[in-house]
Amino acid sequence: MKNFKLFDTIFGWVAFVIAATTYLLTIEPTASLWDCGEFISSAFKLEVGHPPGAPLFAIMGRIFSLLAPSVDKVAIMLNSMSALASAFTILFLFWSITHLMRKYFGKKNNELTLSESVVTLGCGMVGALAYTFSDSFWFSAVEAEVYATSSLFTAVIFWAALKWEEVADTKHANRWLVLIAYFTGLSIGVHLLNLLVIPAIAMIYYFKKYTPTAKGVILSIITGGIILIAVLYVIVPWIPRIAFWFDLLFVNGMGLPVNSGTIFFIIIFAALLSYLIHYTHKKGKVLANTIVLCVTVISLGFSSYAMILIRASANTPMEQNNPDNIRTLMSYLNREQYGDWPLFSGPYYNAPRTGVNVDNVFTKNKDKYEKLQEIITYTYDKRFTTMLPRMHGTVEARHADAYKEWGNVKGKAVAVDGNTTERVPTFGENLRFMFSYQMGWMYWRYFMWNFAGRQNDYQGDGNCLYGNWISGIDFIDNARLGPQDELPDFLANNKARNKYYMLPLLLGILGMVVHWARNKKDFSIVLMLFFLTGIAIVIYLNQTPYQPRERDYAYVGSFYAFAIWIGIGVAGLYELIKKISPGTIAACAAIILSVSVPYIMAKENWDDHDRSGRYIAVDFGRNYLESCDKNGVVFTYGDNDTFALWYNQEVEGKRTDVRVANTSYLSSDWYYEQLLHTYYDSYALKLTAIPEKIVGSVRNIIPVKTDANSQWELKDALTVVMSDDIRAKAMTNYSEKPVNYFPTGTVKLTVDKNKVRKNGIVSDSLSDDMIYDQINVQLPKNGVQKNMLAILDIVANNFEERPVYLGQTIPQEFTGLFKNNIKSVGLAYLITPEKFTRETSYDVEKNYDLFMNKYQYRGLNDPDIYWDEVANRMTVWYRQGFLNLARALIDRGDMERAKAVLDKYDEVFPFVHKLDISETSIIHLRYTVNDTAKAGEQMEASMNNIDSELAYYARLDTDKQIGISNEIAQNITTLRNYVMLASLYSKDIEAKVTDRFNLYKQTFPEIVKAYNIK
Repeated sequence: MKNFKLFDTIFGWVAFVIAATTYLLTIEPTASLWDCGEFISSAFKLEVGHPPGAPLFAIMGRIFSLLAPSVDKVAIMLNSMSALASAFTILFLFWSITHLMRKYFGKKNNELTLSESVVTLGCGMVGALAYTFSDSFWFSAVEAEVYATSSLFTAVIFWAALKWEEVADTKHANRWLVLIAYFTGLSIGVHLLNLLVIPAIAMIYYFKKYTPTAKGVILSIITGGIILIAVLYVIVPWIPRIAFWFDLLFVNGMGLPVNSGTIFFIIIFAALLSYLIHYTHKKGKVLANTIVLCVTVISLGFSSYAMILIRASANTPMEQNNPDNIRTLMSYLNREQYGDWPLFSGPYYNAPRTGVNVDNVFTKNKDKYEKLQEIITYTYDKRFTTMLPRMHGTVEARHADAYKEWGNVKGKAVAVDGNTTERVPTFGENLRFMFSYQMGWMYWRYFMWNFAGRQNDYQGDGNCLYGNWISGIDFIDNARLGPQDELPDFLANNKARNKYYMLPLLLGILGMVVHWARNKKDFSIVLMLFFLTGIAIVIYLNQTPYQPRERDYAYVGSFYAFAIWIGIGVAGLYELIKKISPGTIAACAAIILSVSVPYIMAKENWDDHDRSGRYIAVDFGRNYLESCDKNGVVFTYGDNDTFALWYNQEVEGKRTDVRVANTSYLSSDWYYEQLLHTYYDSYALKLTAIPEKIVGSVRNIIPVKTDANSQWELKDALTVVMSDDIRAKAMTNYSEKPVNYFPTGTVKLTVDKNKVRKNGIVSDSLSDDMIYDQINVQLPKNGVQKNMLAILDIVANNFEERPVYLGQTIPQEFTGLFKNNIKSVGLAYLITPEKFTRETSYDVEKNYDLFMNKYQYRGLNDPDIYWDEVANRMTVWYRQGFLNLARALIDRGDMERAKAVLDKYDEVFPFVHKLDISETSIIHLRYTVNDTAKAGEQMEASMNNIDSELAYYARLDTDKQIGISNEIAQNITTLRNYVMLASLYSKDIEAKVTDRFNLYKQTFPEIVKAYNIK
């Protein structure tokens, strides 16, 4: 076909337009949950995000942000960047598939017959559109995260390798290899996942330049692995490391400024590369010249990290890890703050520790580098270590339980310390966990989500109800998950319940088969890409159970490779149909049949990937900030209750007087240092400690002297803890050398009553007898960890001068410190010395104003907007706040406003079972304010949903019922509560509720007994 190249170009851009239109129509209009708020903030002002950073993404995002007409449109511009990057990924996927199809037919562009041309274009379109509408890729395409841009680099690099292959025998073909190297270097500034395409490129090179042999293929894979390791473990870490050695010499040895050695190294390194390029070119050493050029352009691409150094030196408000010198940049790149995990050898989860190793490493202290930072590692009982440890590390109790369940751990008995016996897992059980959880649950389940179907958007832990894959074919799904008919409403109508009837999977498998049969070389290349961006990542990440979120976005490269086979599957259908029909008709028939795959994926996935109209992350962050009075300090905990606040402050300029302190970061000296700076309208905090006192592992945990009878002033106790005087230290089990300790388990904060009134911490109308003389704090007996130490330090030095809040999302271990001195205010707790009475224990007017007037709940009551489980989970804090406010108003006899609050609740959160986590409470409150009709209506609706659920659960096998025993027990308990409510307020339905309660007590006797439901 003479014009194939033109049609190839046109149809590629058609795929791009379809993808771009899809993503731009479904992007979120503002910042999404998780890391998106942080990424948008870092791009908008070129600030320093979390390690290992994404400087190129930030630079690109900054360019897009300049197109925003106002600050509230910055987020949608960055979301659009992801949408367009994803659309370009589809473009290059199309061209990669059509390239492989030309090789499939063994012909060049102008040699393809009409039918072969039609099939080739159809393969490209079906494969590209299948990936366009795939679950995981679409998810990342509509938010400002790095994975969309990362996918683009993967697609471009793979396509460029195929382009090199096409012209490999021409004079200047190696320029494509140099371009690939440059894109590889650039991709490091977005995400390291892109590097996994390197071994596939090595195979492309080998198959093009050499006659394949089994030994040669193995060597090409090894070579590709060596190149990958060279980039990942030599260029990325060692360029900064060597630069640090120069800087250490210049700063400590010559007294020159910090980073002077780094600048000198860069000059020397650039000069060396320039010389090698000139020398190898002059001597005609083509291979050596190409290698040096590749190293040079990789380094040039990698140089985007200079932005991190430059912006960190400017002390931007968001400056994670403070990488303002080459030493901290090394730590930043190596993700040292997240710790390490074993890969090839290491301990099991229950391995006893046998020793402690403490290494001191350099860190910048004022004008030079000193060995201040302690890195602590442990040694373990060798009987509890293994090769390829999958059930690894010392973890929390629920992780150990999950290891035992997924690995079916029986273990073998091993005597420990002569008296205690532990059961060490066998290597077979270790591998069972890897295949069942890490590969089965954390990869193949995601794979099937994308190409077979998805059960729902609830994050599951392995039971039959939540987060599984489905096919839509009853006999397959029923055998695995129980009957799929007459599902409860919250499961049957979940928007993420997507059924593809395994059509994408089957077409992809057909593509694999015919690809292997027709072109084993190219099949091996795609297989390598599929494996490295999927299974290899699973092995490397070595994930523990109970991840905070689903991780399917990490494997989109593997799904990209499978989409190639989906495209080639069209050729498989063509081959089958061609046996009974002429070529052109067979080609059209194959395409018509195959196009049902992307169609059904688009149809099923649209409603749960359309985020237009969602404002939950931004509104939550804004409402959190509005909970705080002027100049407040608020402690947060996780991503979603921190990054949303940062976005509001950094991008939209909302409530910049509030200082946000993330408790997860308070263990870090760099974050502690930032608290000492003034940013925007938030002035610096006063602190006892200085960052040098908590560098690295120093004072990671402070033992508490629980036998002391005296009560210390908290500031005095902190002075002892921060002292380097040997008299302030003692020997403990925590360390092999003396460590600081709290001299008492009970500390106090003496209150200056005039100061707290003057600064508005308490009402100036409060008399002295309504204010405590002191706030008492009971320290945990097992020691004070560094982030808790920081909280105590901040509170001790600031609570009298500016309002200090504990976010309601932070763990109870922190709120419990001040349990007698916190007042609920919106989404936070105010630490206050006010003496509470029944009337003053809850600030009704403040909360009423917040929940009824100031807070925004955009779109939460719109059934057409998609709210996934995570978004719904975020509303828990609103719901609880409304209920607390209604109770407080009822306690004060203000029934009219209490009913108004309940009406507002129902307006914002329509009464839907499984969405409302406080059904019994809301119904009880309705009865209390004499809204009997609405209460009865809601109880009836809830009972019908519970009846539907329990009737379905009763149909499940016993083992499946055990897996969802919490859900069953919760529903039966709710019925019991309804029996009590009906007996008090609604005698006409009491008998009906009682009958249902008794019925299900008899239906699930073992669960009723286990949960002690009476």
